[in-house]
This record gives sequence, structure tokens and C-alpha cells, in this order.
Amino acid sequence: MKKMAEDLLVPRNMYMKYKVHICPEKPSKYIRDHYVYKARGNVYIYDIEKIDRRIRDLVEIISKYKPEDVVFACRDKRFEIPLKRLEKLTGFKVIVGRYLPGSFTNPSYPFFFEPKVIVVLDPEDNENIIKDAIMTSKLVITFGSRGVSELNTDMIIPANTENMSALCFILWLIVRELYLKWGKIKSKEEFKLLPEDFIKKAE
Repeated sequence: MKKMAEDLLVPRNMYMKYKVHICPEKPSKYIRDHYVYKARGNVYIYDIEKIDRRIRDLVEIISKYKPEDVVFACRDKRFEIPLKRLEKLTGFKVIVGRYLPGSFTNPSYPFFFEPKVIVVLDPEDNENIIKDAIMTSKLVITFGSRGVSELNTDMIIPANTENMSALCFILWLIVRELYLKWGKIKSKEEFKLLPEDFIKKAE
């Protein structure tokens, strides 16, 4: 009997190739109980189907907002180039490096703005942005190895965002699926960018 194809956004081996399913640190008990497929010694493996489902959920949510109302934040400046590529392709605002407290909460602050959705790629290193977002009732979505109850956020995506190739793949997949939602492309095959293109500076 022929095995039915998996209903994933991309073939399973792509998640594995880019190491999206590798948890780079020991996850919390909540994540282990709900999202970890198995452990090999001190290496924890996320369930690929659950990663895929959560990325679908993320795309479904952010596709309904104006680009200027969505922020992607990452404290780690190593990932500035792929995030700037995301910004250029989608119009989302990107915050790379230290978040300046008050940017969401203090209207007199020179950099004040009011996004509606905050996506944090490294929540453990970006507590200030999460704190301000929660204070002002923003929708907060985080990647990583800690659960929503621990971070007090709205949704967690269990995926590896500490590895350059994994992060570039995740951003590539988000953009491709958004372009399908927005009608910029009619099929996956029309999206000509590769995950590796996110490592290159946007022109």
C-alpha cells in the first residue's frame, strides 16, 4: 500500500536539513511534555508536525494585519541580515539588538510606535520587549523552548532560532506562505527565493 504524503508545508527532510527541529538547550517541562518528540542524551528533538502546525498558525495570524502593525524582534545581532531581508520582503518592522524600553508604552518617547503583534525570536534574551508588549495588550508570539505560561505570552512556536540556517529557513517559509496568503504568488513553485538567500544582504 502506498504511503500517503504528509500534509506539511515542506517535506519533512527540509526541516531536518536546516536543523529547525533541534532544540538548542534543555527545554522547560511544558515544552518537553507537549512539543518534544524524543531526546538523545542531552539533545532534544522537536516534533516536526507540531512545528509545522505552529508556523501555519503564525502565518494565519500575521497575514490578517497590516505589515506596519507587525514586529519581529531579535536581540542577537548575528541575525540582522536575514531579519532585514524579512523586513524588505514583507514590510514588517524589525527590531534587532536591544529593545529600548518605553517604545510601546511612552507616547512622549521619540521612538514610540504602536504595533499590534510582536513576534520574538529569542524571548529569554528579550524580556523587556515582552514586558512592554504585555503591558500594552499586544499579541505576543515567541519562538523557543519555554511555554506560554512561563513567558505569559499568547503562543509559542517550538523551533530552533539560535542557528543561522534554521532561522533563515523559518523566515523563508514564513515569507513564502504569506505571499500565498496575500496573493503575491499562486503556487509554491512561483516563490523563487531559497532559504540561503536570507543570509545575503537585501538590495
